Amino acid sequence: MPEDFSQDPISWIQDREHAIQLLSAYLTPGLFTGSLWDPAIERRLGPRERNTIDVEDLYSPTLLSAAIRRSAGQVILERADTITGLLHAVDHDVPLWDPDGATVNRALEAAERLVKELQSVLHVGPTRASKLVAAKRPQLIPIWDSQISKALGAGRMSWHQYWMAWRRSITPAVGELRSIASEVEHPNLSPLRTIDIIIWMDRWGWNDLPAGQWAELRTTCRARPPSAE
Repeated sequence: MPEDFSQDPISWIQDREHAIQLLSAYLTPGLFTGSLWDPAIERRLGPRERNTIDVEDLYSPTLLSAAIRRSAGQVILERADTITGLLHAVDHDVPLWDPDGATVNRALEAAERLVKELQSVLHVGPTRASKLVAAKRPQLIPIWDSQISKALGAGRMSWHQYWMAWRRSITPAVGELRSIASEVEHPNLSPLRTIDIIIWMDRWGWNDLPAGQWAELRTTCRARPPSAE
């Protein structure tokens, strides 16, 4: 299995102005339901909510086009005690770029146990499990989906390999990603979520931008070279 991506996620912010335009377009009210995901999860990160997955949390992946089936949601709620215990073990104060590698490894090992528990539920694959956990630990866990994996050339990575590849890539760029998020007036956006949005918009999301004011951005994205696969 590869240990690094074929294409560095941070290459998507080398053209800073383009990255800002993509992020701004995504976060424009009324265009993408995903723009509602971040404020929704932020309200669920208080001391009482951050270690539980309840009915409200089960709706959040729907905003990212990964709805949880009713039958799967029922099983997750029935396993609430187990899932709460696993979430407690994932330190909520540790970001993926924390300089203490041992601390990050412990948090990721705990997160992997949680992801695998969620994936053991019928109809909860890696995308849905990832989005549920990323909603609870947005500074630690990057969202996984097949499109982003394809763009990065991630190949057949284990969870730990995928997360560590993200750690190596994002750590030197955290300050720049925060600056970009602040420039579009979303300073609380996780650096992981910021780069996730930019990559997704650059490769696929631009297709859904309405014509008119976004014509120039759509043309720029259409002309960009394909990403690694």
